[in-house]
Amino acid sequence: MTVAHVPENLRILLLIRDQKTEELCRAELAAHAVDCCRAEDLRDLVAMMDGRTAYHGVIADIRFSMKADAELKQQLRRLENIYPFLRVKPAADGSLHGISSLSGSVSLEEFLGQCRTFPARSLREEERREEYVSAWLSVTPDFAVAETSVSLNLSCRGAFFYSARIWEVGTTLRIRFPGQGQDLDFAARVCWCRPWGGKSDGLPGIGVEFLEVSERQCALLKAFLRSG
Repeated sequence: MTVAHVPENLRILLLIRDQKTEELCRAELAAHAVDCCRAEDLRDLVAMMDGRTAYHGVIADIRFSMKADAELKQQLRRLENIYPFLRVKPAADGSLHGISSLSGSVSLEEFLGQCRTFPARSLREEERREEYVSAWLSVTPDFAVAETSVSLNLSCRGAFFYSARIWEVGTTLRIRFPGQGQDLDFAARVCWCRPWGGKSDGLPGIGVEFLEVSERQCALLKAFLRSG
C-alpha cells in the first residue's frame, strides 16, 4: 500500500496553463509559506495520481477549466468534490481574484484559511461517479436523530452528501444506506462543508471520507457504482 507523505506546511495543487497566473500564484503562496505542485494538462494530472503526495486544496485558473475536454472536466468535478477548490484569474491591477467551491468570491488568504481546516489527502485515480443513493446521516451510532440525505457522488473512499445543516470540519458521523442492514453502517469524517445559502452556486452538503471500510462495506459501495 502506498502511504502518502503528509506535508508539514500547506501544500496546494495548481492546475494552471497561463504563465502569468502561475507566477502570481507561486509568489502569493510563497509569501504565505505554502508549498505547491503544478499540472498543466490532463496527462500531468493523471501522472500525479500516485497516492504519494497529500494536498490541502486545489487552485485552477479559469482558462484551465474553460479549455478542458470532457475527461478533464470530469476530473475537475471530482477534485472539486474532494478538496477546497479555488478558481482564479488575474485582475488588471496584478492581483488574483478567486471563486471558492465552498464560499463563493474570496481572497487567496481566505481560501488558504479554509485549506488549513482540511486534512491533507493524497491524490489518487479512483472510481468516483455521480451516484444518487438514499442515506441517513447521524452523529450518534443509534441514529436516534438522523438527517435524510442522498449522495451526489460516491467512491470507495468517500462521498458528497446533500445536507442543509452546518457541519464542522473534522466531525465524525455515521452513515446508513437504508435497506442494507445496520451492520453496514459507515463511520466517516467531514472533510469540508458547503453551507446552505452561501455564496457558492453548488448544492449544500458535505464531503466525507469513509473510515476503516470493511470488505463487506467496500463490496456494497462497488455494487452501487456498478449499478449506475
